[in-house]
Amino acid sequence: MKTHRYSLVWIRLVVSFLAAFHININGHWDLIPKAIVNPLFYVAFILSVGISYLILYIIHTNNDKLNRTHPWRKNRIKRIFLQILHGVVVPALADLVLISIFFIVSGRISWIPLFVFHDMGTVLIFIAFVNVIYQVPISLFVTIPAAKQVAEILEIKHNGVDVVLNVSTDILYIYKDQKNVKIKIISGHEYSKKDSISNIVQTYANTSLCQVNQSAIVNLEMIKGVNTGTRSKTLDLLFKPQFIELISSSELDKLYVTRKFMQDFKDQRKKYMAG
Repeated sequence: MKTHRYSLVWIRLVVSFLAAFHININGHWDLIPKAIVNPLFYVAFILSVGISYLILYIIHTNNDKLNRTHPWRKNRIKRIFLQILHGVVVPALADLVLISIFFIVSGRISWIPLFVFHDMGTVLIFIAFVNVIYQVPISLFVTIPAAKQVAEILEIKHNGVDVVLNVSTDILYIYKDQKNVKIKIISGHEYSKKDSISNIVQTYANTSLCQVNQSAIVNLEMIKGVNTGTRSKTLDLLFKPQFIELISSSELDKLYVTRKFMQDFKDQRKKYMAG
């Protein structure tokens, strides 16, 4: 997951650079010799790169949220509307506002209408193209090892909304709560789902989810290490610093490795860290 995240950053930087170059040159190759000796060109170019990157980041973030809360298969009409609103309109407005501020600050207010009529169309095409790319399955671009070709999506019905979670990146831990399970995610929210610990373990085998005792599952992605447990023949879990404040003391008391699951936990953690 970390490798893919860093790759996306580099891809966004490269695309932002190319988009900024196109917007600033816009086919006028004969102007390059004059542009490279003009300090204002570099200011405009750096600003364009920054705005392009921001647009890509907004599209990426909004797509990620929409995929979780309003997946395509649930309501296509509503998703199309939300996709246009959050994937096209919001980044386009962000671009227009930032460019307008730049023109106002640099004393070229009259350039704003020129940008709207001559360059905004190109920006909208760029934004629409990026949105289309985000709908193409990642499997067409990334070779996924056989061990990773498993279900990694967990769906929850919450207050009439379908919440879609990636078990490797969204979930902190899961614990039994009477006939349901409680699912704590990295935003701090907690959801209840009618399911069992054993079924979740079976469904999401070979992911970063790992059963640590009869009533709890943790996400190995969120674990920094372990300590010898305060209870006999147990291990206490050490969560990464950014997640500690999200875990109440009563919940933490439920998250420990018992003797029965200790060897499986060690084996899975070793295998997971090596992979």
